[in-house]
Amino acid sequence: MRWRTAAAFGDLVNNGKIDVVINNLDGVPMLLRNVNPDHSHWVGLNLAGGARSPRDAAGSTVYLIAGGFRQRGDVLSGGSYLSSNDMRVHFGLGDASKPEAVEIH
Repeated sequence: MRWRTAAAFGDLVNNGKIDVVINNLDGVPMLLRNVNPDHSHWVGLNLAGGARSPRDAAGSTVYLIAGGFRQRGDVLSGGSYLSSNDMRVHFGLGDASKPEAVEIH
């Protein structure tokens, strides 16, 4: 059994589906690509900080309402050991074609 040392999550091909890259100790990295055939709507937000906040907006919280559901996403830096996740915040919209409201803190 190989020990995994790092995992990073993100939408690598910009299709709204989160993929995973796993770095194996003394081995080649593995890509776990999300190939789910659904074609639901989604939105990804790439936030930028302001003059008195982190440039990458780390620590921001986003609330999104779509299809009557309220979702929360957080902008986090880092991820696991020796890796960093996608900084974009992804939301699945299901059958809704657009968000009803977005609130950023």
